[in-house]
Amino acid sequence: MIDVKDLFKEELVKEVATLDLEPFRASQILDWVYKKRAVDFDAMTNLTASAKAALKEKFYISGLELIKEASSKDGTIKFLLGLQDSQRIESVFIPSNKTNTVCVSSQVGCKFACEFCASGKAGFVRNLRPAEIINQVLFIQAAHAVTNVVFMGMGEPLDNYDFVIKAVRLLNAPYGLGIGQRKITIHFDRGCCTRNKKTGG
Repeated sequence: MIDVKDLFKEELVKEVATLDLEPFRASQILDWVYKKRAVDFDAMTNLTASAKAALKEKFYISGLELIKEASSKDGTIKFLLGLQDSQRIESVFIPSNKTNTVCVSSQVGCKFACEFCASGKAGFVRNLRPAEIINQVLFIQAAHAVTNVVFMGMGEPLDNYDFVIKAVRLLNAPYGLGIGQRKITIHFDRGCCTRNKKTGG
């Protein structure tokens, strides 16, 4: 099964063609997923019943589960989110006067175990797929306006280079979230949003 949000538009076009569906169906699907926030194919009212059935055989649309939410006096909100394999990651919403930033994780755990950071204490589990990175932004966007995205949550982004770059391109794509390139930052100094040793995150 393929997660729709793991694919570029051109990749999705090729995949739907294997189901004998017209190329324009890819644009319809992406519009439902990114703009209308559909979580299943049944919600896509401009697709035929046969198209929906075929798509369900090959694709799925992933999501995240809210496990815990903690707010600070400055308006920052930290989210503990569950992945579909029961692993957990953290995302942080950081509001300011001019920007609303989402700090996203790129890995479950971390290989580097820097002394100042809590992310590596439990060790490295796996890289996050592009869809799992994008889902963090989508999850927070459902309740908060988001202007910026920064990769400095759990994990070392450049240790997951291919998936992180693909996620960035999907976040920036007009058929994706349409977030400007200058609004997306990748930190590569192992600085992260999970530095507080006392709280473990």
